Amino acid sequence: MIYSVAKAIERLSALPDRFDALLKEVKPNGGSSLRDAVDRTSRKVDEVSESLVRIGVRSQTRWKMASGIAGWESDANGKCTAANSDLCELLKMGEGEILGSNWKNFIHPEDSERVFREWARIVSEGSDFNLLARYIASDGRIIPVRMKAHAMMSGDRVLGWIGVAELVT
Repeated sequence: MIYSVAKAIERLSALPDRFDALLKEVKPNGGSSLRDAVDRTSRKVDEVSESLVRIGVRSQTRWKMASGIAGWESDANGKCTAANSDLCELLKMGEGEILGSNWKNFIHPEDSERVFREWARIVSEGSDFNLLARYIASDGRIIPVRMKAHAMMSGDRVLGWIGVAELVT
């Protein structure tokens, strides 16, 4: 998410330059009505950029504040896009080792078919996920967890899932 926010800000910050170029093409004398429109649009772009930055900072802060909860986020296709430090610590892996489809590598082989089948179902249906399974940490420990994920929706469209792995004793 942070990457997409940064990309959006980058695209938005280029807009004022495009407006200035358009202004010179349309009215070489810098007509005031077009200049006013460009200025208003530029201010709006600045406001939207600031909002996107706040959203990104809030998202990062939530991950940091979720201390003690092994959490992750995935995109609409089910690929892991973020893993918090608690999940990384639990699995004894870096975030880069978990991202993408790599999360499938730490599911216990005896659970993998069942977990992947259920995950494929929720991705196709856009529903929530709640399943007992076992992780295998990089040090070989077997970790029983309840995997839960809730779909992040925009209207009827799934944007992704946010999930947790709760230790089962």
